[in-house]
Amino acid sequence: MKRGTCLFALLVLFASISVKLSAQETAEFKPSGKPLFVMFTNLHTTFSDNKYLTAFEVNRGFLGYDYSFSKQFSGRIIYDATTQTVNGKTIMQGYLRSAYLQYDNGVFQLKGGLIPSEHLAIVDKLWNYRYIARPLIDISGMIYSADLGLSARYKASDMASFDFSVTNGRGYKDLAADSTFRYSAGITFLPVKDLTLRGYFDLMPEGSAQWTTGFICAYTGSRFSLGAEFDMQKNHTYNKEHDYSGAAIFGSYILSEKVSLFGRFYEFSSVVPDGETTAWNSSNDNKTLVAGFDYTPVKGVRLAPNMTYIDPDEAGADSKTVVGINVEIKF
Repeated sequence: MKRGTCLFALLVLFASISVKLSAQETAEFKPSGKPLFVMFTNLHTTFSDNKYLTAFEVNRGFLGYDYSFSKQFSGRIIYDATTQTVNGKTIMQGYLRSAYLQYDNGVFQLKGGLIPSEHLAIVDKLWNYRYIARPLIDISGMIYSADLGLSARYKASDMASFDFSVTNGRGYKDLAADSTFRYSAGITFLPVKDLTLRGYFDLMPEGSAQWTTGFICAYTGSRFSLGAEFDMQKNHTYNKEHDYSGAAIFGSYILSEKVSLFGRFYEFSSVVPDGETTAWNSSNDNKTLVAGFDYTPVKGVRLAPNMTYIDPDEAGADSKTVVGINVEIKF
């Protein structure tokens, strides 16, 4: 009941602020919108256990629309078609990924609906190569890229901003209502030019409460970038002692206006619960190296010849080397 009251109060606050501030909009503004399209595709060959497999994939496609009702009010809707394995077959399945109303005056921002993760959006931007590999905290499944709920962000100064959200906790693929909420908070600190420090924490206080924490530090200069990330989750999906963590280092170097070199190394590891002999998530524990070139022939198109090496921690599992080319098309 308390959680329901809290969410209802936030909804009322969001609505009341929206109505109050809409009266302040200037008459000169002309509402307008624009379509959004993003596609990830690749051609790659996987080498493992003295065998190889070559495949062409369309990993993901985003179709959406952004609409500005006024200078401060806007909305976004995005349909996400992504590769899924169903009954042993690889198919494209679609989901409504984002559908929200936003108020943003440059200092204070509110979002309500099916909203994106503020933390993942920042980490994504710092890594900058999602079309090749997702950020560490996303690959691990510790957080969702979008969920149903409310979020708020306050820019305290040019150096610091704070964000908070209350979400359903199931992600955008499962919108079933229940009495459990995910409470998330983060702080982004910019102490000097081009340096970003970010801390994140979330909690789902049910039974063996699940909680997640993440830290990222990244320098993104005009010539090169370098960053490090650490993420940890306790009691994954409320299972006691199902704890795991991951760490990554990443960077890039701009060789020319259209070409850059990038690389990332990360490691996942899960704990061995009491009474067990193997780590609870051993099949996903691994060390991975990603490296390659990013080439932008024209605006909106990115090509990346790259290599990925995966070294599993699970006993008897074979390592994999994936060589290919990834493509991003965006407008």
